Amino acid sequence: MENKRLFLLPFLQDILHNEDFQSLRRYTHHGTTTCYHHTLEVAWLVYRLAVALKLDYVAATRGALLHDFFMYNWRTGGPRLHGFRHPRIALNNASKHFVLSPKEKDSILRHMWPLTPLPPRYPESWIVTVADKIVSTMDYFRFVKSKLVFMYNTIHTCMWLPLLSRFNRQKQYS
Repeated sequence: MENKRLFLLPFLQDILHNEDFQSLRRYTHHGTTTCYHHTLEVAWLVYRLAVALKLDYVAATRGALLHDFFMYNWRTGGPRLHGFRHPRIALNNASKHFVLSPKEKDSILRHMWPLTPLPPRYPESWIVTVADKIVSTMDYFRFVKSKLVFMYNTIHTCMWLPLLSRFNRQKQYS
C-alpha cells in the first residue's frame, strides 16, 4: 500500500521523485510486493518510530527509503548471494544520486544484519533494520494469505460446488 503521507515530507522529495527510485516499481521483492512499495512501507514505519523515539527522523527515513535501492529482480537476475551483497549495491546506487549522511549510509549498508557481519552503528540504523524485518514478514504473510484464499476458492469452486449441486437437487417424483 502506497503511503501518501510520505509524499508530504519535504526532506524526501528528491528521492521520491528520482527516476531510478521510481523504477523500483518494476521489481517484485517479497511475495508479490514491489521493491518500491516495500521501501515506502519501511520508510513510513521508520519515520513514525524515529519521531516517537526522538531520533534523527530525517536520516532514518531517508536511509529506509534507500535501503533496497537496487534495480534488478533478485529472483531472476542480479548478483549471486543477493541477501549478502545488495546492501553494498544499494549504497553505491544511492551515493551516485544523493548526498548521504553517515547515518543514512550505515542504515543502507547494515540493514541486513545479521546476514552482513557488522551490526548497525546508530539507533536510526537499528530502526531501519528492525522495520525492514517487520515489513518483509508482513509482505510474505500477505503473499501466503493470498495464496491460501486462492486455493480455498479453487477447491470450493472446482470440488465442493459440483458436489453440493449434486446433492441439493430437488427430488423428482414420478
